Amino acid sequence: MLLCFVRPFVINQNMNNQQINWVNFLHLYLPPTAEKEIIDETVNKSYNWILSMAEKYPAWHFTINITGCLTEALDKYGYQNILNRIKKLIYNGQIELVDSLSHHPIAPLISDHIVRRQITQQQIINKKYFNNEAKGFFLPEMAYDKKTGQLLSDLGYKWILLDEIHLAGKLDKVNWQTKYVIKNNNLKVIFRSREWSHNYPPKTILQNIKSKKIPNFLITATDAELYGHRFVDWEGWLGKTLELTQVHTLTISEYLKLLPNSEPKYISPITGNWESLENELTKKFPFSLWQHKLNRLHKKLWELARLATSVIEKNPHDNAYQWAQQHLDRGLASCTFWWASGRDFKLFGAPAWHPDEVEKGALELVKVIRTINVDKKTKLKAEKIYHKLKYLLWETHWNNYENK
Repeated sequence: MLLCFVRPFVINQNMNNQQINWVNFLHLYLPPTAEKEIIDETVNKSYNWILSMAEKYPAWHFTINITGCLTEALDKYGYQNILNRIKKLIYNGQIELVDSLSHHPIAPLISDHIVRRQITQQQIINKKYFNNEAKGFFLPEMAYDKKTGQLLSDLGYKWILLDEIHLAGKLDKVNWQTKYVIKNNNLKVIFRSREWSHNYPPKTILQNIKSKKIPNFLITATDAELYGHRFVDWEGWLGKTLELTQVHTLTISEYLKLLPNSEPKYISPITGNWESLENELTKKFPFSLWQHKLNRLHKKLWELARLATSVIEKNPHDNAYQWAQQHLDRGLASCTFWWASGRDFKLFGAPAWHPDEVEKGALELVKVIRTINVDKKTKLKAEKIYHKLKYLLWETHWNNYENK
């Protein structure tokens, strides 16, 4: 691991002095099926701008995750400059990089074998491009359950980032000056504030700076693409925030070092994700955006995903195994299922409905069975599921979403 140059800092923990210690996490991810045009647009509007701001304001410390599939796509399409700038900022101690799953699946909904394999892929990619070995971990969509937490602990990670609803199934229960540790596996947990993360954090900070409502430790976690792409910062909110003397920025590891040395609070996080609603958790729908028992598209997608997973696990010595494995990883990405949810978030965009994106993922899943040398009955079964899914997908679109 490269050594980092770490700045000295002193934190005033008196709320009355309005010292704000901002811990900001940015999640860089685009679907593994994203076309070059989408990558170009996102790089130009978001990633390049974020890095430019980081280079302009060297006191800005923050934590990021960049999925392995995106790192490889950036390399493939000639964006080595972006990767090298990230690497330099990591080396300088300004950015902290954490691990994740390489193709952004919902970890609790897939096999441990696939989770471990994708984490290993992510580790290899982060080592290759950034010479980085991470202590922390970001679960895609902060989708957590007890089994996944234990797996991460077994792999040697020291902390994970979760949403505040994971603490007790309700919001507004977190004390951000408390050290939280998961019972029995000793993973530290950093909880993001959903309220402060559900808008553009720099704007929200500036708008509330005089109200004394900002907590001493402010932890936000959003998609990186919010910065410059989904929200265009014409008024310079980020720069103005970073120029405030009372705003001090921290990486997650820096934040953990500042917490009191008192006995940690041992917890058992609730199964859920960073968009979970309280009533969903009460009804035992922790991952409804990707697997809802009343969503017919989700049922068909998971039927196809289970068949693809079974076929590839039963044929590890097939000549096309590696190709099939790539199709499986791409098809299991969260976007395949998320874009079939249809939920309206009313935040920086339209409802979570995009039949083309669902179809891309479904095609990757059926290609697993097309690629592996299995019997004709299995292949025809996969095609039948796939074509039923396509019909249902576009029937839903034309009946419910066209002209809306």
